Amino acid sequence: MGSGFRMDGSSGEAAGGTSGAAAAAPGRMRIGVLGPLTVDVDGTPVAPGGPAPRTLLLRLTAARGHMVPDDRLVDDLWPDDPPDAAHTTMRRYVSRLRSALEAGAAEAGPGARVLRRQGPGYALALAPDAVDADRFAALARSGHELLDAGRPHDALRDIEAALGMWRGPAYADCAHLPFAQAEAARLDGLRALAAEDRLAALVELGEYSRAAAESDAFTRAHPGRERGWETLALALYRDGRQGDALDALAAARRMLASELGVDPGPRLVELQAAILKQDEALHPAPRTAMPEAERNIPAALSALIGRTDELAAVETLLRRHRMVTLTGPGGAGKTRLALEVARRRTDSDGPWLVELAGLGDGAALPGAVSAVLGLAGTDEAALTAVLRRRQVLLVLDNCEHLVGETAEFATRLLGAGPAVRILATSREPLGVEGEHVHDVPPLSGGLDGDAVQLFLARARAAAGADPWSEDDGSLAIVDHLCRELDGLPLAIELAAAQSRALAPRQLTGMLDDRLTLLRGGRRGHARHATMRAAIDWSYALLDDAEREAFRYLAVFRDGFDVEAAKTVTGRPGIAVPLMSLVAKSLVQPLGGDPRRYRMLETLRQYAADLLSPDEAAALDERHTAWVVALTGTAGSLLRGPDSARWMRRLRDDRANIRAALARSEAAEDRATQLHIATGMAWFWYRTGGVAEGVRCLSPVVHEPVPADLAPHEHTMRGHAALGLLMLHYLGHNVDAIATAIARAGLHAEQCDDPALRAEFLAVSGFAAQFAGEIDIARDHGNRAVALAKSAASARVTTDALLGIGTLEYSVGNTALAVEHLEEALATAEGCGHSWGITSARWQLSKAELRTGRPDLAYPRVVLMVRDCYAEDDVTGWLVCVATLACTLDAMGRHHEAAELTGIVEQHGERIGYSPEVMDPAGLGTLLPAVRETLPPDEYGAAAELGRMYALPEAMARIEEILAAQA
Repeated sequence: MGSGFRMDGSSGEAAGGTSGAAAAAPGRMRIGVLGPLTVDVDGTPVAPGGPAPRTLLLRLTAARGHMVPDDRLVDDLWPDDPPDAAHTTMRRYVSRLRSALEAGAAEAGPGARVLRRQGPGYALALAPDAVDADRFAALARSGHELLDAGRPHDALRDIEAALGMWRGPAYADCAHLPFAQAEAARLDGLRALAAEDRLAALVELGEYSRAAAESDAFTRAHPGRERGWETLALALYRDGRQGDALDALAAARRMLASELGVDPGPRLVELQAAILKQDEALHPAPRTAMPEAERNIPAALSALIGRTDELAAVETLLRRHRMVTLTGPGGAGKTRLALEVARRRTDSDGPWLVELAGLGDGAALPGAVSAVLGLAGTDEAALTAVLRRRQVLLVLDNCEHLVGETAEFATRLLGAGPAVRILATSREPLGVEGEHVHDVPPLSGGLDGDAVQLFLARARAAAGADPWSEDDGSLAIVDHLCRELDGLPLAIELAAAQSRALAPRQLTGMLDDRLTLLRGGRRGHARHATMRAAIDWSYALLDDAEREAFRYLAVFRDGFDVEAAKTVTGRPGIAVPLMSLVAKSLVQPLGGDPRRYRMLETLRQYAADLLSPDEAAALDERHTAWVVALTGTAGSLLRGPDSARWMRRLRDDRANIRAALARSEAAEDRATQLHIATGMAWFWYRTGGVAEGVRCLSPVVHEPVPADLAPHEHTMRGHAALGLLMLHYLGHNVDAIATAIARAGLHAEQCDDPALRAEFLAVSGFAAQFAGEIDIARDHGNRAVALAKSAASARVTTDALLGIGTLEYSVGNTALAVEHLEEALATAEGCGHSWGITSARWQLSKAELRTGRPDLAYPRVVLMVRDCYAEDDVTGWLVCVATLACTLDAMGRHHEAAELTGIVEQHGERIGYSPEVMDPAGLGTLLPAVRETLPPDEYGAAAELGRMYALPEAMARIEEILAAQA
């Protein structure tokens, strides 16, 4: 049915050698609802439209990321008098709103849309802190937790920041609507709680007069909230005004009785009794003095680039938890992030940096912390005694070489007092009870990503000015360079330091020897002077088994699973050291089932450099053998019932397959290249990998054929030639098709496999049809069917029947075409040939539409749409959606049919698909009716709705249409 593209919109033909590259993120959006609605993207205001789109945006914002069904949206937007065609009107508002929201985000792409279709409704896909109401709630909650933890200064900071976000009544633009009233009431309640916490923090900080005055104002505004009266009375009492405190409690009693008809709660009653007897518990606890010492968090020598999300995440973790560990490989920026977090802290007894890298054993830990705090001696008991009532953050930097000792020591420090917090950096977690681990990720990619910005900033510093122009494509080269450096800040900074002498393209050309390139950019700790030194530190901490596993796993490019690791390394027990390497940030766990793993390319090159020549040769040999086995198995199963899983497997291991192919090409090992490329041929066909497939298959297909070539070797070469032929068909290379047919025919005549001869006849018949030679095409097709049946090859029989059925359909012999196609479908279903099943259904559905039987076509098309979507075949999926549009139109569902044509037009333009061009005898004759059934304005409006959907949203909308038909 055609070449395939990923459902995320990416082409199946990836650039060779690039791994792990993430797409550039869209602009950062902020929405304000604590007052009149505001929207901005990266600080630039965005006008969301008129009253209706604004109300729609507020309703979706109130859902806080959850999907709101269409029916609920209609009810909430028009609770009293919905307009005619309310659902269509609502979708038009969605389209306008989406256009407005995304106008400020440059080339965000369909996969990055903020307003998304989700099942039977819509949802906003925003960052956790995108809405001011959510930021307010998070800060207010943080302030409350800090207050409970005995940190009133920090609590006041967060609470005042939260309350400062309010610009007026929440959801002011639609305050008359029930959904807005409910959300505003919720936020008003949180605002009152935050105001109470703020007053309590003022009392704890000793600002009694101010707290009393502001508590008095609060009780006038909120007379029914008892906590306000409690804070007022306590502030007055601590300010030496016992009588006024008792008067305030009496006023509270009168108000509660007259306004609410209730007595004061137990807290007010207990407070009154305590004031009357002047209970000592009402006074603040005395504080013991901390030894005077200069705070030792160093000032930043350069601006921190990026890390906004990480800073917010770590700050939130530290507000909620007392033990946080930053993990990641050497050069990930753990120390820099920890220091930036510490600089922003306002702990009353200071954040303190304790460097552990120079400590030889755990016995030195108490002395190191004591020295930093200015305490005499190294007695741990004295240290914990001082910390018992202190509000302090200890930054324990570089713990990985003393993990066990540091974990035990940190546990004792945390037990010293409730306001002691620890922020540790380590290449593996410490394993402390209550520890929360934050893995420091690579810097974000993209032309505007943090990685590029860091490189540019450091390059300007090194060169004294911009060393190159942004107009010459250098930014794209820098982005590629940063991605190849795995987004590691240290690696990027070291590379940027070379920009005084080297242009970006030169730097990229040196990546094969990156560990030599990445040196000499820093002064300071030797571990950060070169990238190699940073990794040396990690490698030195490994035991022998971990070191061997680390070296051996370097043979894998971009990923592997445990079974592959066992096979290629020759170590059945490698899972144990592998798990240790994951814990120590030297191997990254990925998703998938079975779980996959990968080494950052910088680490992989370091590990590969450690291999002896004999080790490297043995690993390369086993890796190539593993790839041969993988592609051989996949090649035989890609057209079977488990094809989707094997397509994913080959996609996951594409970098490994390319490495083995490159190895065999370099060694001129045509036999290995033939086996791998032949196994990959159908994968390349389905994913649109024309250029890569042609490049890899051409040398082995066009290699001179020895006179004594064995029949089974003719079979292998014949399959390779057929694979090359199909790729040339996708590329519309007529001359190359003829050459490949000739070579495939030569091997088919000499092979010992009748199924291959049948497949050759089927494909050559299709090529003849493509060239307009109908009689030859029919002869080859009929012979192919007969030969495939005699060879008992159900898969080839299916393909041959499809070819002859397609031919008869194209010349108008619909009844005969249907006969062949129904047999093809039954045969494909019997052997699980998934592509054959979908292709047969497609051809049959067109025949049924041509004969006026859309009711028969409909269930077939539904299955096709779902199957192609499940297999990530976007081209095939668009073929099926176009066919579904024709089917729905024939069933009288004209508006929905028009909407589907909009989907096809929108996404077909992106990948170069046109139904009329690709299938002139089929869809080319059916689609014009869809466009002509409705008046032009109605068709245009419906198609425009279809154009607004991203691929996942489009599929969700199609499922909605299918559900309505059921």
